[in-house]
Amino acid sequence: MSSNESDGLVLVVDDQASNLGLVKTALSRDGFEVETATDAATALRWLSERTPDLILLDVMMPEMNGFELCGRIKKNAATHDIPVIFLSGDDHQGSIRNGFKVGGVDYVTKPFNKEELLARVRTHVELRRAHQRHAAQLMERNQVLKLIANEWHKPLQRIVLTTSKMKMLCGKLDDVTASVLATEATSAERMLASIEAFLQLRAVDGDENGDGEAREEAFTSDDLSRMMGRWYATAKRKPLEIVLKDTARGVPLEGSSFMARQIVDAALQNAINYTPMNGRVKVSISRDGGRAVMTVTDTGPGFPESYLEQTFHPYLNRGIATANEKKAKPTLGIGLAAAKRAADRLGATLSLDNGAEEGAVVKIGFAIAKKGRG
Repeated sequence: MSSNESDGLVLVVDDQASNLGLVKTALSRDGFEVETATDAATALRWLSERTPDLILLDVMMPEMNGFELCGRIKKNAATHDIPVIFLSGDDHQGSIRNGFKVGGVDYVTKPFNKEELLARVRTHVELRRAHQRHAAQLMERNQVLKLIANEWHKPLQRIVLTTSKMKMLCGKLDDVTASVLATEATSAERMLASIEAFLQLRAVDGDENGDGEAREEAFTSDDLSRMMGRWYATAKRKPLEIVLKDTARGVPLEGSSFMARQIVDAALQNAINYTPMNGRVKVSISRDGGRAVMTVTDTGPGFPESYLEQTFHPYLNRGIATANEKKAKPTLGIGLAAAKRAADRLGATLSLDNGAEEGAVVKIGFAIAKKGRG
């Protein structure tokens, strides 16, 4: 951690004591806290205990040179983000290129101009601190959003369940009341779907520490058909028709059924939400080379060209259209963005297009498991 009383903590690595003294004096007088190491091994031991704001690194050192040390630093997750400035008497272009190639952010040649060195060090320290502040603010905002989403999730589930039960009684209500109830039920379902999509997106990205892992659970193409189960009732309430054609028949698939369900749910939710009442959603599951391909086609308005140009942007969507609306209303869409990230982690493919005559087409390709698995 950086000292609160200094402008930043800098580790200087150089096998020449005279160079260390010169650089340390200049940085200390300018307000920096400075630590030194005369070889790579000492530097690595020091880095295992403390984290500087910046490393000044000589190139020509015995046993392990500066390029090799920088490579070690960049391969370590704990030190990967620390900026490294090379400080070397070697001013050849090849050496300078190597410095940037292994992860250096700057390259200063000896003999150096003190004011120039101080300016470069201060600039990179300030950039690192700005990045850290931004990351902390982003994490805090994400935590707040997650809290809000979790707080809303269960109440919305209860509202959707209640309105669904009430819709069954619509035959006993006058037309106006039934219409209002149906509209409110649809709105609640859309809100719940958005909350679930947001929570799925976070699940795919991992937790705040970035260590979320896909859950490995064996599954087959038959499971893809079963994953559609919850959507039949949703489609019937709208109402619209879902038609399934499965020719794959029990093909074992690679990856995680947990991730696969997120992708399938996003595709079906997308189709049902954006297909007008009395429309149709067609789902086919078939083998295509080394993949089982699930194709979801609907009779909705299709994807606008502007959306296809920015496919899987988390805050764009094709818009929802009902039977009484000629144009789709733009909506917040994170379901397909979450599905794309899940597909990438699963090794699956996900593509969007429009049908030849109408509607949207979503294709998901799941890798078929190799023989001898598990």
